[in-house]
Amino acid sequence: MPAPGAWVHRVSINLANSAFCRAAARRRAQRRLLAGTQTEHRDADAGDAVAVRQALAALPTRKRTAVVLRYYLGHSVAETAELMGVPQGTVKSLVARAMVDLRAGLRGPATERGVR
Repeated sequence: MPAPGAWVHRVSINLANSAFCRAAARRRAQRRLLAGTQTEHRDADAGDAVAVRQALAALPTRKRTAVVLRYYLGHSVAETAELMGVPQGTVKSLVARAMVDLRAGLRGPATERGVR
């Protein structure tokens, strides 16, 4: 290596720049985390969203898949049937039974809290 001093100089600059970028990224992440914590407390529907996610997670895999494809991802019955590899009637049945299960799962904790 003809000029090791220049190489050492460049490496030290790169290391300093990397440290600066990591520190800046850490500060941005901490600000986002603090901002998310504050908005989380102001969101009145956050508890409902958690309850729906928990009820959805409690569903059997096929029912959960059908509901997620239909309502969360916005696929039609035909598209959902194709993605799942089942007839359209099966998708309709799975979604209908999943909705009954979800209502039952959400009704229990809500009535315990005094909400109708």
